[in-house]
Amino acid sequence: MTSRLRFSAAGFFWLCLSVPMGAMAQTDGAALPAQGIDIPSQPLIDALGALGDLAGYQVSADADLLEGRRSAAVIGAPSPEAALTTMLSGTGLTFRSLGADGAVLER
Repeated sequence: MTSRLRFSAAGFFWLCLSVPMGAMAQTDGAALPAQGIDIPSQPLIDALGALGDLAGYQVSADADLLEGRRSAAVIGAPSPEAALTTMLSGTGLTFRSLGADGAVLER
């Protein structure tokens, strides 16, 4: 998985967590761990990277939204969306789903 910051025409930095190439062909969560998704509490940017690695789930966010935020621990989440919901609890952030493969973080 690769993380990178891009400069947009509007002058904002966006964080884009790239989907691993093998994850693009996944269907119905086939590559999810049998026990569900487990991600320890950590800086939010790192937790989002772990979600991308484990589930092939792409999350985009304004970099300012991530600064100084820590994720909640995720234990046994049955889907990437459930993992993201748990991860964001207590951060003041929500997300807008972009379908089965990703989301955008929002305030």
